Amino acid sequence: MNDDSNQELLATYRNRLEIANREMERTEGELKNAQEELKQQPEKPGDTEAVEAKKESGRLVKKLEAELEAIRVKKLVLEHAVRGLENPLAMYDPNHWIRMGDALNGIRRNWLS
Repeated sequence: MNDDSNQELLATYRNRLEIANREMERTEGELKNAQEELKQQPEKPGDTEAVEAKKESGRLVKKLEAELEAIRVKKLVLEHAVRGLENPLAMYDPNHWIRMGDALNGIRRNWLS
């Protein structure tokens, strides 16, 4: 690849990384709200609607947690791509791969639960 195409690709990946950061902020806010709503749901075992509402809130929290983990992995991949284009030797940073593995394990835990 020539230098111009590398710069274009770098700009594209930086833009996508900014979008992922905004997605993460939005999802974190939604997750926080959903967790608060779940905490405020009353425990009424006899009330079918209350039980169903609590289950639905729980499902929403799980969904948002999984979405947040997916965004984290997307960000790690984009950060890796940006670092690789900025400095080809950066992709050999072992700490980056440790963080990538931690993020993938988080997604796996959410999918299995």
